[in-house]
Amino acid sequence: MPTLLTLNVKGGRAPLLRPLTAFLRSLDLDVLCLQECDRSTVRWLQERLAGDWQASWAPAAYCGNAVLSRHPLRSARLLSLQVPHSETRSAVDAVIDLPGGLLRVCCTHLDHVAEPIRLAQWAVLSAGTAAVGGGLLCGDLNALCRSDYTDAAWEDIAAVRSDGGWEPPQHVLLDALLAGGFTDAVGEPPEPTSRFETRIDYVLAAADCPWRPVERTTLPVLALGLSDHNGVQVRLVR
Repeated sequence: MPTLLTLNVKGGRAPLLRPLTAFLRSLDLDVLCLQECDRSTVRWLQERLAGDWQASWAPAAYCGNAVLSRHPLRSARLLSLQVPHSETRSAVDAVIDLPGGLLRVCCTHLDHVAEPIRLAQWAVLSAGTAAVGGGLLCGDLNALCRSDYTDAAWEDIAAVRSDGGWEPPQHVLLDALLAGGFTDAVGEPPEPTSRFETRIDYVLAAADCPWRPVERTTLPVLALGLSDHNGVQVRLVR
């Protein structure tokens, strides 16, 4: 079964590139979706990961997003997610020729400040990709799924955000994605992927995606000190 990992690498800070690369090499990955990475990080990984990796990178106001594959990239489109009152984000919409068939994967990183901006960015991305039809939506969505949390945990998140001057916790985007037919590759129980003990990194499969994410694992990248996010790894079956 092919293995996919999505991970926010927090800018791919130079001192951490060697241990991060060693960690990634240990996973025997087929597809790697990265957020907050610059072009030099992508090139570094291409040269040092085991195998002949192909990559596509989409710039953004801060770093960017990338899809890397050790299988042929049949196509890759770069999308700019420009909406009012926010820095420009981006996405890579790639088609990969896996041994079991073609896989469409869209890697993105949505706004960290406000749910209305995330919704506007998703509207741009959805229009540009026909809602990632037949594929996977992966990345740091900075969005919450209400069913991940008890009422008490939700209140705790609200208190932390209030103290930090952030928006109250929102779940409108995830509700819309799930209502639109996406399947959430979520473990039981759901595990946090950010330093705030929330799950904001996802692998979501469109209703008509021929590949289904299974055996989801949250990788302790944060505890290893290699990023401020944990990774989300899935195996893919047809």
